[in-house]
Amino acid sequence: MIKRTQIKSVARTALVGDMSFIPGAVFFLCVSSVLVILSAVNPSLLSSARVAAQDTLAPVLMAVRSPFDAVADMIGDATGLAALRAENERLVDENTRLREWYQQALALQVENKALQSLLRIKLAPELEFKTARLLSDMSSAYAKSAIISAGSDDGLKEGFPVLSGEGVLGRIVELGHHSARVLMLTDLNARIPVVMEGSNTHAIVAGTNDTQPILTHMPADTRFQIGDRLLTSGLGGVYPAGLPVGVVSSVKGTEVRVTPYTDVAHIQFVRVITNVENPHLESRP
Repeated sequence: MIKRTQIKSVARTALVGDMSFIPGAVFFLCVSSVLVILSAVNPSLLSSARVAAQDTLAPVLMAVRSPFDAVADMIGDATGLAALRAENERLVDENTRLREWYQQALALQVENKALQSLLRIKLAPELEFKTARLLSDMSSAYAKSAIISAGSDDGLKEGFPVLSGEGVLGRIVELGHHSARVLMLTDLNARIPVVMEGSNTHAIVAGTNDTQPILTHMPADTRFQIGDRLLTSGLGGVYPAGLPVGVVSSVKGTEVRVTPYTDVAHIQFVRVITNVENPHLESRP
């Protein structure tokens, strides 16, 4: 068993060890008090000492601070990188939307120009029309026709004349609820009564399944010149008078060729005249 004297000796040693810091604490307390008093009485007295201490401790403070600055920079870089990635994703999305809007704007610009081209022909005020899109060119070596995006539900009827922005395209020969087939003036079965501009010479533009129809049923003494304009005469009641059809492009003996104003390869929209006074159409059931 541990003797009581040993216990007392250990306790005394511990107490003495605990009390050993008191002189040092009293010393530093006295020094601090003196420095505070001197600083209050004469602040400039210790300025040189402070500057020397700052110069001495500055490298130490920098060395201690460097790891913390490095960590802060790493955190800032990581945060900035995340922000840059988010900004880059936002810009990519915005650029995609802008490209889509740009393509839509281009498409609308092309469509607007195509619609404006229809205004080149000034129709008489009493004529009414329906605008439709040209869906497809069904032309072949044996037939010249096209499909448009309007039908009986839009008020169209067989026989209604169809115009492009330059001139006569043809007339409707087949009708659906939402589409119609147009027999073009170059088709072998197409016949359009015309009159030469500036004269009273009448003729018929007859299709040949070629790009250039011919003129028929004209007076024998008729003289044509290349470039003579041909307009619809209004005879027959299918086409209103005064619509441009084409120009005389060649004269070889009795054969007169006509170049139509309308080129189906460059058509996007057409106008269908819907109030033609045609007795043959009126009599149809």
